[in-house]
Amino acid sequence: LATAADPASFDTAAVETLRTALAGGQRLGFWLLAPPVLVVGLAVLRVPALPVLVIATVVGAALAMIFQGATVGGILVELYSGHVSATGDAAVDKLLSRGGIESMAYTIALVLCATAFGGVLERVGFIQVLLEALLRRVQRSRGLIAATVFASMGTNFLIAEQYLSIVLPGRMFKDAYTRFGLQPRMLSRTLEDAGTVTSPLCPWNSCGAYMTAALGVATFSYLPFALFNLAMPLISLIYAAAGIFILRSTSNPR
Repeated sequence: LATAADPASFDTAAVETLRTALAGGQRLGFWLLAPPVLVVGLAVLRVPALPVLVIATVVGAALAMIFQGATVGGILVELYSGHVSATGDAAVDKLLSRGGIESMAYTIALVLCATAFGGVLERVGFIQVLLEALLRRVQRSRGLIAATVFASMGTNFLIAEQYLSIVLPGRMFKDAYTRFGLQPRMLSRTLEDAGTVTSPLCPWNSCGAYMTAALGVATFSYLPFALFNLAMPLISLIYAAAGIFILRSTSNPR
């Protein structure tokens, strides 16, 4: 609608065309904000994620039936295949025609395969052997934190599943953190710094695959701009090396 070189070229007529197409194809109103408001409100109240999503979906479906003239059959089809907009405006139709389980089938299949693969490796004890060998070399708390960082990141890239990059190192290092005089929340923080935030940086990880499918941008294309994800493991290592912001539980930790 406008160029960076000439902001004055902003085309208000194009905006009005889009607005008219949206209004002509859908009934707009503040009541349609109910599903996202519900999601935010229930999240603040700490309601579990699955009930929140179910409630928001049911409310959204009810609003579609009441205000948009949707039918139960039509809603079920759109949940699976996605919505196909037919406003007559190519830009609006491209914007609104998407969604559905079918569009995420590849990502869902990858998540299931990654979870199954990770479960097999955990069951046969492959990862435990690697983590125990790493733990035997740790002599001080800073080394323990560094080992947790690298173990979480390695699990992310090896098993390709974010949850296992948190659960496996968490189980393995839990007693060590107590032995080294560190609070349990220190372990939780380190796992988040290294396991959670680096999973979207791996193309074959379930998180990386989801981000690529949702954004339409390859993992290595957005990686240089994911400054938070890149910085958090480094910050955790710097804190450990400097001995600052370390949550200790005893007066004589190592």
